[in-house]
Amino acid sequence: MDIKTEKKRLQDIAHVHSYMDGFNGRLTQYRAKKIKELYKGGGRLLDIGAGEGVLTNLIAANFEEIWIVEESELYIKKAAKTLERYNTKVFHQLMEEFRTQEKFDLVVAAGVLEHVKEPRKILRKVKSWLRDRGQFIAIVPNALSLHRRVGLHMGFMRNYYELGELDAKVGHRRYYDLDSLKDAVMTAGLYVISSGGILLKPLPNIDMERLSEGYCDALYELGRDYPELCAEVFVSCSLKNSQDT
Repeated sequence: MDIKTEKKRLQDIAHVHSYMDGFNGRLTQYRAKKIKELYKGGGRLLDIGAGEGVLTNLIAANFEEIWIVEESELYIKKAAKTLERYNTKVFHQLMEEFRTQEKFDLVVAAGVLEHVKEPRKILRKVKSWLRDRGQFIAIVPNALSLHRRVGLHMGFMRNYYELGELDAKVGHRRYYDLDSLKDAVMTAGLYVISSGGILLKPLPNIDMERLSEGYCDALYELGRDYPELCAEVFVSCSLKNSQDT
């Protein structure tokens, strides 16, 4: 990987993409809700690809120490300010370059694996950062979401995994479905504790923004029953099979 090119690519994305406003801001709220359902503990948190720190801030309260890794200078400045009231260590670097011997109770990668060039290398690093009873949560856009299924039948794409103009703009390199996400983490030597979807998404982003909070809350609850149709899919992982503990 050309480090210089990758850094420039991420800087360019930061100027056109945000998880603070619009539908992305709303989706961040549901990401945080799901993470807090999946992880009830505290301890040390590592958020890789933390962006502007919006999600980190929403889940930060129970942690004694927070580490964030983010390459974009624009994002990391916002994240540092957002998280300044917490015990936070900020690392302005590519996650591919990030090195530590420290261990964490929770590692989060939300909206990360679809962006990086070699996701399985990142996942192997994640494994080395987990404490024995630590937990890793990955969240990615869902190739098979309801709105993408509609888009396929309307002729906007040739297959569910095709990348469009918006994907290029925000730096997506791939799409996952629930099975391929599980396969990626298991290949890295992690065990899936639970998996599912976040927010049933029948409409494009601009139309989702117009829906009421109550309506979106209902779509979030429906997503528990129809994970394969949700906007995003997630896995929660550990170092050991639950049957071995």
